[in-house]
Amino acid sequence: MKKYFNTVLLSLVFSAKAFNIGTDSFEIMFEDRNIPIETQSKIVADFSTYFEKIGNKFDVLNTGPTSGQLRGDKGYLPTLSLSFKIPNTFYVLNGTNFIVISKTLSDELILGLNVHNSYTNAYASCTNFVNFLNSDSINAISSNEVKNITYQKGITDEAYRQYRDEFINSIKGYVFFNPALSSFYIMDEGFYGIIEKSIWTFLPTCENDNFQGVFGAVFFDNHWHLIAPMNPILLEIKHSTEPNQ
Repeated sequence: MKKYFNTVLLSLVFSAKAFNIGTDSFEIMFEDRNIPIETQSKIVADFSTYFEKIGNKFDVLNTGPTSGQLRGDKGYLPTLSLSFKIPNTFYVLNGTNFIVISKTLSDELILGLNVHNSYTNAYASCTNFVNFLNSDSINAISSNEVKNITYQKGITDEAYRQYRDEFINSIKGYVFFNPALSSFYIMDEGFYGIIEKSIWTFLPTCENDNFQGVFGAVFFDNHWHLIAPMNPILLEIKHSTEPNQ
């Protein structure tokens, strides 16, 4: 059985890439052998960035001679974005830890990478948006500027103005990070009340050094807008853009 397992595992290895989780080294294997090397590198970079931020929050547990689990709060890994589902099971072969990226998962991540590659200016603008959210400048926004920073479907300009203080208070204490390159999505005109084609992504956050999850963000009208993390529309984006199973 062990010999069979090793043969199957080795058959998946395709330009494995290494990164660390705490003091443990891991390599990523791609089930899909047709993924270009450059694309593999971007996917691994997303994983590496994620674990650089919160890797010390997880325990690496060897559950047997050939496998183990990554355990965080409540026994599962939180996601970098709603699409970025990190397997919590890893495999061990000849002393090396491997995380296997299934073809289903890599197909999903590549969809986001293709959007990123086509809209590099939007990603650069998103970096500026993240820096702004983390700066003291957020406290200086006027009530007229709120509608250029956050978005809620169907509310009036006056409602945005009245929302100014509540919005600033709601994000105090959070630190925002750049989104994964693979977590960008294009939605058609009219989606969620936006009259133009829009770009959506998910911003990882932490509060008091504890990983908290993600806020949604949408780019339209030449601005990035923050979306409340519990807004059901974020799940709709996830389900409407994932590849066919």
